[in-house]
Order: sequence, then structure tokens, then C-alpha cells
Amino acid sequence: MATNRWRGKAAKVAQVNTVTPASVGVGNTFSITINEKTITVTATAGTVANVTGLLLTALQASNDGEFQEIVWADITTAITGTAATPGKPFTQTSTASGGTATNTTAVTTANV
Repeated sequence: MATNRWRGKAAKVAQVNTVTPASVGVGNTFSITINEKTITVTATAGTVANVTGLLLTALQASNDGEFQEIVWADITTAITGTAATPGKPFTQTSTASGGTATNTTAVTTANV
């Protein structure tokens, strides 16, 4: 019978989350939370691109370590957050308020 050995040489994979705002109206608020620390922006135009731009600016300007450990990108229809250190997971949620606004988070690449 063969003996299986674990070598632990699998490549680490960075987690990627996608945050997608929808049903945007002027004055709606959109938030991203990590470890009870929250970044919130208020829509100044009724477009998703307005919200993603505002979120990206706020996330990149944050001095909170939780937000600095993630590389944020604006893909116009959503925000992506990629772990700066592959193999280091993070837990992030998103919310929206006002009208029918939504802000959903999906883990598009799982941490390995």
C-alpha cells in the first residue's frame, strides 16, 4: 500500500471579494465593513459608477489596517477587494440604505 505524504507546497491564492451596488439613487448610502470598522459613502449621482468611484476613494484613503491589507479596485460596475497577502483570508460585508438600494458582497476567489 502506498503512503501519502503531505508536502505543504501548494501555492497560496489571494481571496477576492466583489462588492456590487445596485438601484442607486442620489442620497443613498453604501457601506463596506471589516471587523466592525465601516467605510460609508453617499451617492451624489444615481449611477453605480458614482458609488464605485466614491467607495474606491474612501477605501484607499482609509488608515484602518483592515482596509489597508486589501488591494481595492474599481471595475465600474463593482468594487473588487483582493487580499494583499495570498493565503490570508478576510471577512467583509456590505450594506446599503435608502430607497431600493442594495450593496452585495460575493467571494469570487476563495482564499487558499
